[in-house]
Amino acid sequence: MDNPDIEAKPAALADDIVWGVESIAKEINAPINRTRWLIRAKRIPVFKLPGGRQILASRKALRKAFKSLAAA
Repeated sequence: MDNPDIEAKPAALADDIVWGVESIAKEINAPINRTRWLIRAKRIPVFKLPGGRQILASRKALRKAFKSLAAA
């Protein structure tokens, strides 16, 4: 049985993930050095896959983080 909701979720999840510091910097419209500082200072939510070296972020989590920073 084909369920369009189940088939659509992997694409939606893949669209939400931003791979690498450079891509995260573009996503938040910030210089790469500023983005690295935000990551080190734990000001933006990022993660690594187990055993991986590349930093990833969720677009949804980035939007939520910036919304809370703007409200503060």
